[in-house]
Amino acid sequence: MPSWSNYAATKAFDQILAEGIARELKRHGVSVLAVAPGPTRTHLWADASSRLLPITKPERVVDVALRKLGRRSNVTVGWLNTLIVFSTRLLPRSWNTRIFGVVVRVLKRATASDEDRTHSNDHQTTEQFLHTH
Repeated sequence: MPSWSNYAATKAFDQILAEGIARELKRHGVSVLAVAPGPTRTHLWADASSRLLPITKPERVVDVALRKLGRRSNVTVGWLNTLIVFSTRLLPRSWNTRIFGVVVRVLKRATASDEDRTHSNDHQTTEQFLHTH
């Protein structure tokens, strides 16, 4: 995912780790759940416009997660997020990379305030990460 490669990689890792640990610990009665909430009303999406995409309330994410805990090892919240996840399984990776690169750039421009543009370190691009480390 261009512009958010580090972020996307950690999300993929979290999902695979949760699936593996859930399988390993199931016999001990331990439930593990990775949640893919999509855009959620947090500091990351605080200025997001509902015209661009649906923003999920944190309470909704928690409700879905608690209902799925013990029944699944991962859950995707929201119809648009579910559609996006499903579409990534149908399209070639090269298409997904291009599409999500455009989507991320548009969303970053639409949601960033002036202060965010100059001071945010929450999600560095790969180039920013390599340059600073």
